[in-house]
Amino acid sequence: MNLLREIQNRRSFFKQAALTSLAWGPGLTRSQQILAGTPNFVDSLFGVNLAGAEFGTESTSFSNDTPGRHGYEYTYGHKSTVAFFCDQRLPLIRVPFRWERIQPRLRAPLDREELLRLLRLVGWIDQCGGQVILDVHNYGRYYKKIRGKIRECVLDDVTAISEPPAVSRRDLGDLWRRLALVFGKQPAVVGYGLMNEPHDLPVGRWREISNYVVQQIRRVDRKTSVIVGGDSWSNAERFAQINGPKAWIRDPADNVVYEAHCYFDHDCSGKYHRSFKEELARDPQTIYRGRTRIKPFLDWCQYNKVPGLVGEFGVPTEPGWLHVLEDFASLLQLRGVPGCYWAAGEFWGSYPLSIQPRDGQLQPQHVALAKFL
Repeated sequence: MNLLREIQNRRSFFKQAALTSLAWGPGLTRSQQILAGTPNFVDSLFGVNLAGAEFGTESTSFSNDTPGRHGYEYTYGHKSTVAFFCDQRLPLIRVPFRWERIQPRLRAPLDREELLRLLRLVGWIDQCGGQVILDVHNYGRYYKKIRGKIRECVLDDVTAISEPPAVSRRDLGDLWRRLALVFGKQPAVVGYGLMNEPHDLPVGRWREISNYVVQQIRRVDRKTSVIVGGDSWSNAERFAQINGPKAWIRDPADNVVYEAHCYFDHDCSGKYHRSFKEELARDPQTIYRGRTRIKPFLDWCQYNKVPGLVGEFGVPTEPGWLHVLEDFASLLQLRGVPGCYWAAGEFWGSYPLSIQPRDGQLQPQHVALAKFL
Protein backbone atom coordinates (compact mmCIF):
# COMPACT_ATOMS: atom_id res chain seq x y z
CA MET A 1 0.00 0.00 0.00
CA ASN A 2 1.45 3.37 -0.97
CA LEU A 3 1.82 6.15 1.58
CA LEU A 4 -0.95 8.38 0.24
CA ARG A 5 -3.51 5.55 0.14
CA GLU A 6 -2.62 4.55 3.70
CA ILE A 7 -3.13 8.11 4.90
CA GLN A 8 -6.49 8.35 3.10
CA ASN A 9 -7.68 5.07 4.64
CA ARG A 10 -6.62 6.16 8.12
CA ARG A 11 -8.30 9.55 7.67
CA SER A 12 -11.58 7.89 6.65
CA PHE A 13 -11.48 5.60 9.69
CA PHE A 14 -10.75 8.36 12.19
CA LYS A 15 -13.35 10.69 10.69
CA GLN A 16 -16.05 8.05 11.15
CA ALA A 17 -14.83 7.22 14.65
CA ALA A 18 -14.83 10.89 15.61
CA LEU A 19 -18.38 11.36 14.36
CA THR A 20 -19.48 8.36 16.40
CA SER A 21 -17.79 9.61 19.57
CA LEU A 22 -19.13 13.14 19.14
CA ALA A 23 -22.64 11.80 18.72
CA TRP A 24 -22.44 10.57 22.29
CA GLY A 25 -20.91 13.81 23.60
CA PRO A 26 -23.88 16.05 24.51
CA GLY A 27 -25.45 13.56 26.91
CA LEU A 28 -22.30 12.86 28.92
CA THR A 29 -21.63 14.09 32.42
CA ARG A 30 -18.52 16.20 33.09
CA SER A 31 -16.58 13.15 34.34
CA GLN A 32 -17.69 11.07 31.37
CA GLN A 33 -16.72 13.84 28.98
CA ILE A 34 -13.25 14.02 30.48
CA LEU A 35 -12.91 10.25 30.29
CA ALA A 36 -14.01 10.37 26.66
CA GLY A 37 -11.63 13.23 25.98
CA THR A 38 -14.30 15.63 24.75
CA PRO A 39 -13.55 19.34 25.23
CA ASN A 40 -15.38 20.89 28.15
CA PHE A 41 -14.02 24.43 28.36
CA VAL A 42 -14.07 25.65 24.74
CA ASP A 43 -16.63 25.66 21.95
CA SER A 44 -14.27 24.80 19.08
CA LEU A 45 -11.81 21.96 18.64
CA PHE A 46 -9.17 23.92 16.70
CA GLY A 47 -7.82 27.44 16.72
CA VAL A 48 -4.63 29.44 16.24
CA ASN A 49 -1.98 31.28 18.16
CA LEU A 50 -2.17 34.95 17.23
CA ALA A 51 1.52 35.71 17.60
CA GLY A 52 3.06 39.16 17.71
CA ALA A 53 2.79 40.56 21.23
CA GLU A 54 5.62 38.26 22.35
CA PHE A 55 7.94 39.40 19.52
CA GLY A 56 11.00 41.61 19.87
CA THR A 57 12.63 39.86 22.82
CA GLU A 58 15.76 38.62 21.02
CA SER A 59 17.56 41.94 21.43
CA THR A 60 20.21 42.08 24.14
CA SER A 61 18.57 45.28 25.36
CA PHE A 62 15.17 43.71 26.03
CA SER A 63 14.05 43.94 29.67
CA ASN A 64 11.30 45.32 31.87
CA ASP A 65 12.98 48.75 31.49
CA THR A 66 13.30 48.53 27.69
CA PRO A 67 10.47 46.26 26.50
CA GLY A 68 10.42 47.49 22.90
CA ARG A 69 8.11 49.69 20.87
CA HIS A 70 4.58 48.63 20.05
CA GLY A 71 4.03 48.59 16.30
CA TYR A 72 7.75 48.18 15.60
CA GLU A 73 9.25 45.36 17.66
CA TYR A 74 5.92 43.77 18.54
CA THR A 75 2.20 43.96 17.76
CA TYR A 76 -1.17 42.74 19.01
CA GLY A 77 -2.38 42.35 15.45
CA HIS A 78 -5.36 43.64 13.51
CA LYS A 79 -9.05 42.98 13.78
CA SER A 80 -9.06 41.75 10.16
CA THR A 81 -6.88 38.80 11.16
CA VAL A 82 -9.17 37.96 14.08
CA ALA A 83 -12.23 38.16 11.82
CA PHE A 84 -10.57 35.97 9.20
CA PHE A 85 -9.80 33.07 11.52
CA CYS A 86 -13.15 33.25 13.29
CA ASP A 87 -14.87 33.17 9.89
CA GLN A 88 -12.69 30.20 8.90
CA ARG A 89 -13.91 28.14 11.88
CA LEU A 90 -10.69 28.59 13.85
CA PRO A 91 -12.13 30.84 16.57
CA LEU A 92 -10.12 29.54 19.54
CA ILE A 93 -7.35 32.13 19.75
CA ARG A 94 -4.36 31.78 22.04
CA VAL A 95 -2.78 35.19 22.64
CA PRO A 96 0.92 35.15 23.62
CA PHE A 97 2.21 38.28 25.37
CA ARG A 98 5.19 39.22 27.54
CA TRP A 99 5.17 39.67 31.30
CA GLU A 100 7.80 42.43 31.16
CA ARG A 101 5.47 44.59 29.06
CA ILE A 102 2.20 44.06 30.88
CA GLN A 103 3.86 44.49 34.31
CA PRO A 104 7.19 46.36 34.06
CA ARG A 105 7.46 46.56 37.86
CA LEU A 106 6.85 43.36 39.77
CA ARG A 107 3.87 43.37 42.16
CA ALA A 108 2.88 46.79 40.79
CA PRO A 109 -0.21 47.77 38.79
CA LEU A 110 -0.39 46.54 35.21
CA ASP A 111 0.88 48.91 32.54
CA ARG A 112 -2.18 50.85 31.41
CA GLU A 113 -1.29 51.19 27.71
CA GLU A 114 -0.31 47.54 27.37
CA LEU A 115 -3.44 46.43 29.19
CA LEU A 116 -5.61 48.53 26.88
CA ARG A 117 -3.96 46.90 23.85
CA LEU A 118 -4.69 43.45 25.19
CA LEU A 119 -8.25 44.40 26.12
CA ARG A 120 -8.83 45.78 22.63
CA LEU A 121 -7.70 42.50 21.08
CA VAL A 122 -9.91 40.49 23.43
CA GLY A 123 -12.79 42.78 22.50
CA TRP A 124 -12.23 42.12 18.80
CA ILE A 125 -12.21 38.37 19.38
CA ASP A 126 -15.44 38.67 21.35
CA GLN A 127 -17.08 40.73 18.59
CA CYS A 128 -16.07 38.13 16.00
CA GLY A 129 -17.48 35.24 18.03
CA GLY A 130 -14.16 33.80 19.15
CA GLN A 131 -12.74 32.59 22.44
CA VAL A 132 -9.48 33.67 24.06
CA ILE A 133 -6.70 31.88 25.89
CA LEU A 134 -4.31 34.36 27.51
CA ASP A 135 -0.71 33.11 27.41
CA VAL A 136 2.14 34.61 29.46
CA HIS A 137 4.89 33.75 26.99
CA ASN A 138 7.92 33.86 29.30
CA TYR A 139 9.33 30.32 29.63
CA GLY A 140 9.55 30.58 33.43
CA ARG A 141 11.65 33.73 33.24
CA TYR A 142 11.55 37.51 33.52
CA TYR A 143 14.15 39.88 32.05
CA LYS A 144 14.91 42.47 34.68
CA LYS A 145 17.45 45.26 35.01
CA ILE A 146 19.35 44.77 38.27
CA ARG A 147 22.13 47.13 39.31
CA GLY A 148 22.34 48.50 35.81
CA LYS A 149 22.59 45.09 34.09
CA ILE A 150 19.89 43.08 32.33
CA ARG A 151 19.44 39.67 33.93
CA GLU A 152 17.48 36.62 32.83
CA CYS A 153 15.76 35.88 36.13
CA VAL A 154 14.42 32.35 36.54
CA LEU A 155 11.38 31.85 38.75
CA ASP A 156 12.33 31.21 42.40
CA ASP A 157 16.03 31.09 41.55
CA VAL A 158 18.22 32.26 44.44
CA THR A 159 21.61 33.48 43.20
CA ALA A 160 24.32 35.88 44.24
CA ILE A 161 22.55 38.55 42.17
CA SER A 162 19.59 38.83 44.44
CA GLU A 163 18.43 37.47 47.78
CA PRO A 164 15.53 36.67 47.94
CA PRO A 165 14.87 35.60 44.31
CA ALA A 166 14.80 38.39 41.73
CA VAL A 167 11.51 36.95 40.48
CA SER A 168 9.42 34.51 42.48
CA ARG A 169 6.21 32.51 42.45
CA ARG A 170 4.68 35.33 44.47
CA ASP A 171 5.44 37.73 41.63
CA LEU A 172 3.78 35.43 39.10
CA GLY A 173 0.83 34.93 41.44
CA ASP A 174 0.47 38.70 41.78
CA LEU A 175 0.53 39.11 37.99
CA TRP A 176 -2.21 36.55 37.49
CA ARG A 177 -4.35 37.86 40.31
CA ARG A 178 -4.30 41.28 38.66
CA LEU A 179 -4.98 39.83 35.22
CA ALA A 180 -7.87 37.74 36.55
CA LEU A 181 -9.45 40.79 38.19
CA VAL A 182 -9.62 42.39 34.73
CA PHE A 183 -10.18 39.48 32.35
CA GLY A 184 -12.47 37.45 34.57
CA LYS A 185 -15.10 39.98 33.50
CA GLN A 186 -14.48 39.37 29.79
CA PRO A 187 -16.89 36.70 28.46
CA ALA A 188 -14.60 35.75 25.56
CA VAL A 189 -11.72 34.76 27.86
CA VAL A 190 -12.03 31.04 28.56
CA GLY A 191 -8.53 30.21 29.80
CA TYR A 192 -5.54 31.61 31.67
CA GLY A 193 -2.31 30.10 30.35
CA LEU A 194 -0.06 30.42 33.40
CA MET A 195 3.30 30.20 31.64
CA ASN A 196 4.44 29.20 28.18
CA GLU A 197 6.97 26.36 28.12
CA PRO A 198 8.70 26.57 31.51
CA HIS A 199 12.06 24.80 31.30
CA ASP A 200 15.35 24.09 33.06
CA LEU A 201 13.87 24.43 36.54
CA PRO A 202 14.86 22.18 39.45
CA VAL A 203 12.78 19.01 39.63
CA GLY A 204 9.41 19.71 41.22
CA ARG A 205 9.73 23.49 41.25
CA TRP A 206 7.19 24.09 38.49
CA ARG A 207 4.65 21.87 40.26
CA GLU A 208 4.98 24.02 43.38
CA ILE A 209 4.91 27.32 41.48
CA SER A 210 1.88 26.43 39.36
CA ASN A 211 -0.07 25.23 42.40
CA TYR A 212 0.67 28.48 44.20
CA VAL A 213 -0.38 30.62 41.23
CA VAL A 214 -3.67 28.73 40.78
CA GLN A 215 -4.55 29.49 44.40
CA GLN A 216 -3.92 33.21 43.82
CA ILE A 217 -6.18 33.23 40.77
CA ARG A 218 -8.95 31.46 42.67
CA ARG A 219 -8.97 34.25 45.26
CA VAL A 220 -10.57 36.50 42.62
CA ASP A 221 -11.89 34.22 39.84
CA ARG A 222 -13.37 30.76 40.29
CA LYS A 223 -15.02 30.39 36.89
CA THR A 224 -12.29 30.75 34.25
CA SER A 225 -10.26 27.67 33.34
CA VAL A 226 -6.63 27.76 34.38
CA ILE A 227 -4.31 26.22 31.79
CA VAL A 228 -1.13 24.69 33.17
CA GLY A 229 1.65 23.75 30.77
CA GLY A 230 4.02 20.93 31.53
CA ASP A 231 7.61 21.47 32.60
CA SER A 232 10.55 21.10 30.19
CA TRP A 233 9.04 22.97 27.23
CA SER A 234 5.62 21.31 27.76
CA ASN A 235 6.85 18.33 25.72
CA ALA A 236 3.86 16.14 24.82
CA GLU A 237 5.69 12.88 24.19
CA ARG A 238 7.53 12.98 27.54
CA PHE A 239 4.74 14.61 29.54
CA ALA A 240 4.31 11.81 32.09
CA GLN A 241 8.04 11.17 32.31
CA ILE A 242 8.77 14.83 33.07
CA ASN A 243 5.75 15.78 35.18
CA GLY A 244 5.00 12.47 36.86
CA PRO A 245 2.15 10.02 36.35
CA LYS A 246 -0.47 12.04 38.23
CA ALA A 247 -2.10 15.45 37.75
CA TRP A 248 -0.66 17.82 40.33
CA ILE A 249 -2.82 20.94 40.60
CA ARG A 250 -5.13 21.29 43.61
CA ASP A 251 -7.78 23.63 42.27
CA PRO A 252 -10.66 24.53 44.61
CA ALA A 253 -12.76 25.30 41.54
CA ASP A 254 -11.90 21.97 39.85
CA ASN A 255 -11.34 23.73 36.54
CA VAL A 256 -7.76 23.10 35.40
CA VAL A 257 -6.69 22.20 31.87
CA TYR A 258 -3.24 20.72 31.24
CA GLU A 259 -1.29 21.92 28.22
CA ALA A 260 1.32 20.25 26.03
CA HIS A 261 3.11 21.32 22.85
CA CYS A 262 3.92 19.05 19.93
CA TYR A 263 6.21 19.58 16.95
CA PHE A 264 7.21 16.86 14.54
CA ASP A 265 10.83 17.52 13.57
CA HIS A 266 13.59 15.27 14.91
CA ASP A 267 14.41 17.38 17.98
CA CYS A 268 10.82 18.56 18.73
CA SER A 269 11.98 22.18 18.44
CA GLY A 270 9.62 23.29 15.68
CA LYS A 271 12.54 24.71 13.71
CA TYR A 272 12.39 21.99 11.00
CA HIS A 273 16.02 22.31 9.96
CA ARG A 274 15.71 19.15 7.85
CA SER A 275 13.30 18.63 4.99
CA PHE A 276 10.65 15.95 5.29
CA LYS A 277 12.58 13.83 2.79
CA GLU A 278 15.71 14.04 4.96
CA GLU A 279 13.74 13.19 8.10
CA LEU A 280 12.08 10.23 6.37
CA ALA A 281 15.45 8.88 5.20
CA ARG A 282 16.67 8.85 8.81
CA ASP A 283 13.41 7.63 10.32
CA PRO A 284 10.88 5.65 8.24
CA GLN A 285 8.25 6.27 10.95
CA THR A 286 8.34 10.05 10.45
CA ILE A 287 4.88 9.95 8.84
CA TYR A 288 3.42 8.77 12.18
CA ARG A 289 5.28 11.23 14.40
CA GLY A 290 2.25 13.39 15.04
CA ARG A 291 0.18 10.70 16.69
CA THR A 292 3.22 8.98 18.23
CA ARG A 293 4.28 12.15 20.02
CA ILE A 294 0.87 13.38 21.14
CA LYS A 295 -0.59 10.05 22.27
CA PRO A 296 1.34 9.87 25.59
CA PHE A 297 -0.10 13.24 26.61
CA LEU A 298 -3.63 12.28 25.55
CA ASP A 299 -3.33 9.02 27.46
CA TRP A 300 -2.03 10.89 30.54
CA CYS A 301 -5.07 13.19 30.47
CA GLN A 302 -7.43 10.28 30.07
CA TYR A 303 -5.78 8.32 32.90
CA ASN A 304 -6.02 11.34 35.22
CA LYS A 305 -9.55 12.25 34.03
CA VAL A 306 -8.48 15.82 33.26
CA PRO A 307 -9.04 17.95 30.14
CA GLY A 308 -6.07 18.73 27.92
CA LEU A 309 -5.05 21.33 25.37
CA VAL A 310 -2.38 21.19 22.69
CA GLY A 311 -1.26 24.80 22.91
CA GLU A 312 1.14 24.67 19.96
CA PHE A 313 1.70 22.50 16.90
CA GLY A 314 2.76 23.38 13.38
CA VAL A 315 4.51 22.26 10.19
CA PRO A 316 6.15 23.70 7.06
CA THR A 317 4.33 23.50 3.72
CA GLU A 318 6.02 20.35 2.36
CA PRO A 319 3.40 17.71 1.41
CA GLY A 320 4.97 15.11 3.71
CA TRP A 321 4.67 17.36 6.75
CA LEU A 322 1.10 18.21 5.78
CA HIS A 323 0.26 14.49 5.84
CA VAL A 324 1.77 14.26 9.33
CA LEU A 325 -0.38 17.23 10.36
CA GLU A 326 -3.54 15.57 9.05
CA ASP A 327 -2.80 12.31 10.86
CA PHE A 328 -2.12 14.27 14.05
CA ALA A 329 -5.33 16.31 13.72
CA SER A 330 -7.37 13.16 13.16
CA LEU A 331 -6.27 11.81 16.54
CA LEU A 332 -7.05 15.10 18.30
CA GLN A 333 -10.48 15.03 16.67
CA LEU A 334 -11.03 11.43 17.75
CA ARG A 335 -10.07 12.22 21.35
CA GLY A 336 -11.90 15.55 21.32
CA VAL A 337 -8.86 17.47 22.58
CA PRO A 338 -8.59 21.07 21.34
CA GLY A 339 -5.45 22.51 19.80
CA CYS A 340 -4.10 25.87 18.62
CA TYR A 341 -1.94 25.95 15.51
CA TRP A 342 1.38 27.81 15.68
CA ALA A 343 0.97 30.37 14.30
CA ALA A 344 -0.99 33.23 12.78
CA GLY A 345 -0.02 36.92 12.88
CA GLU A 346 0.85 39.75 10.52
CA PHE A 347 4.53 40.01 11.55
CA TRP A 348 5.58 36.54 10.38
CA GLY A 349 6.69 37.36 6.85
CA SER A 350 8.19 34.22 5.27
CA TYR A 351 8.13 32.11 8.45
CA PRO A 352 7.62 28.55 7.11
CA LEU A 353 5.03 27.52 9.72
CA SER A 354 2.87 30.61 9.30
CA ILE A 355 -0.85 30.06 8.73
CA GLN A 356 -1.45 33.76 8.08
CA PRO A 357 -3.23 34.14 4.68
CA ARG A 358 -1.22 35.65 1.84
CA ASP A 359 -2.92 37.69 -0.86
CA GLY A 360 -6.24 36.42 0.45
CA GLN A 361 -5.29 32.77 -0.05
CA LEU A 362 -5.30 30.05 2.58
CA GLN A 363 -1.94 28.61 3.51
CA PRO A 364 -1.47 24.85 2.79
CA GLN A 365 -1.42 24.10 6.52
CA HIS A 366 -4.81 25.81 6.85
CA VAL A 367 -6.20 23.74 3.97
CA ALA A 368 -4.96 20.53 5.63
CA LEU A 369 -6.43 21.48 9.01
CA ALA A 370 -9.73 22.62 7.49
CA LYS A 371 -10.58 19.00 6.70
CA PHE A 372 -11.20 18.48 10.41
CA LEU A 373 -13.16 21.62 11.22
